[in-house]
Amino acid sequence: ASPIESDTLIVEATYGSPRYVFPKREEVYARIVGWILETIKRGEIPAFKVYALGKAQEIISIVNSYLNVPAVTSWTVSKISEKHRDYGLKLEYLPINSEEGIEAFKQGECVYISNKRLNPPSKRRLRWAIATGWAVRYRFSSYDAAFPLSGHADFPALINYVQESRAKEIYIVHGFAEEFAKHLRRMGLNAVALSP
Repeated sequence: ASPIESDTLIVEATYGSPRYVFPKREEVYARIVGWILETIKRGEIPAFKVYALGKAQEIISIVNSYLNVPAVTSWTVSKISEKHRDYGLKLEYLPINSEEGIEAFKQGECVYISNKRLNPPSKRRLRWAIATGWAVRYRFSSYDAAFPLSGHADFPALINYVQESRAKEIYIVHGFAEEFAKHLRRMGLNAVALSP
């Protein structure tokens, strides 16, 4: 987000701790593409369990931009992505409940993107990945892969936004609100963590 100069700033701090510094997005994209290619090479189907709004469309876009395989999407992801397309976002995907989606899934050389971890019928094994900023610090043992991809700002991006806003009063909500407020106060800023 482009910083807006303000007198008062209310900011969320999902990753408002110095422990959360994300790799460059291009690096994460490269790791995702590498994992997809390796999974397909093994004769398995790469699958992503992600938020249906936002993260799913980013994964579809990665598949569209860097791979020559179809993105097959769950019903919910398909419906939300349809609305994105209505407003001009170029996304190419095949709904799992369409003839083309079923055929691509049967062929196996595709990427399945869903908001739920449910395996559609297949002769091939699905290997599940998750894309979340929490993957910077935590392992997700019930998944085959985890990638630190988030729509939230990491700690350095939050600091940068606060500084560029030049706010005189800063109110922090969500996540590491208290820790982030303390850090900002040490920087000489007037910051308060708001309780839920």
